[in-house]
Amino acid sequence: MFDIDIFISYARIDDKPFAKGEEGWVATFHDALENRLSVHMGEQVKIWRDMEGLESGDLWEKKIYEKLEKAALVIAIISPRFVASQWCVREIEYFAEIANNNIGFKVDNKIRVVKVVKFPVDNEKHPEAIRESQNFDFYYSENQRPKEINIVTKRDLYENKLEELAWDIHLLLKRVRLKAEEFQIRNYELGIEQEKAEKEKADAQTRQRLQDLPTSEELKEGSFTDSRDGHIYKTIKIGNQTWMAENLAYKASDGCWTYDNNENNVAKYGYLYNWETAKKICPAGWHLPSDDEWNILINFLGGDDKAGGKLKSTNGWTSPNTRATNESGFTALPGGYRYPDGTFYYVGNYGSWWSSTAYDASYAWYRGLYYGNATVGRSIYGKADGFSVRCVRD
Repeated sequence: MFDIDIFISYARIDDKPFAKGEEGWVATFHDALENRLSVHMGEQVKIWRDMEGLESGDLWEKKIYEKLEKAALVIAIISPRFVASQWCVREIEYFAEIANNNIGFKVDNKIRVVKVVKFPVDNEKHPEAIRESQNFDFYYSENQRPKEINIVTKRDLYENKLEELAWDIHLLLKRVRLKAEEFQIRNYELGIEQEKAEKEKADAQTRQRLQDLPTSEELKEGSFTDSRDGHIYKTIKIGNQTWMAENLAYKASDGCWTYDNNENNVAKYGYLYNWETAKKICPAGWHLPSDDEWNILINFLGGDDKAGGKLKSTNGWTSPNTRATNESGFTALPGGYRYPDGTFYYVGNYGSWWSSTAYDASYAWYRGLYYGNATVGRSIYGKADGFSVRCVRD
């Protein structure tokens, strides 16, 4: 059932060596853990991480997701960059989704994601799905400052930590393998009955979806002209809220970018704004929605698991654009996002929209939609990043 024993999820910056020609921290950890775990398991284990340096895009996502689908366990290398990376977080979220579709995200009440903390980060900033997972700390304190445990400078401590980790993982891996065998046997025995049950479930979901369709009174189209530049926006009333039905396309003096710095992208995707600019960029009579206002919209459309498809446009997304119906008229498009270093990612695949609600001094809440599922993602991201903006009427 599982071709890979462990998938290592990490931010690439955490594997950069200190000097040219040296091996990175994650690479060293990978090799050392594979050796110790193989000893405990009595066989060669298979640990996989992305070592090819694939550029982000369709090929990268396809390969990463295929590997996650074949993995028994995931190790998350926790660091400030990991928790701030939308795609590291998405790897954890995706694994949680597929794990719940096979033997479960938890086995014997243990989460199938093990956290190796390379550098301390508040647990509340860890991906929500793994906040309850056990931490294995690979750092120590020196002069009241945390430092990562390095095999060269702290070999004894490193080996002790690694041994503790390898032992716990080997116990968990054995339980996961046993559960996988039981799962396969059970599926074989279910046979035709399972197919029948799945069909009945799918039919019930279809009936429920039809019942959940908003009425014509609850969805009303309109338009609004921004007096600042004359831009005419489509609007849509969803429940008791009125939203812009397209991304904001007003050019701010700073904290504002076009995707790939190409003005031709504005007509379709609008501008990308950092959080400080996003808070004040909506025209008079409109404002950046709070986290609670996003919740109202999503709950009206059936909750996180259903609303994504109802919000996404039926075109303009990379295939398969899972369960996109645009029943809400929101017409969400995947405008990608911008890192503070000036790089742009995932136009066509991912859309992300700010809320006005701060998490702390450095992070704020946002909502995200993805071409590969119908879920509305909710997480925090750095305020300096560039996301799309949808305004809601005051």
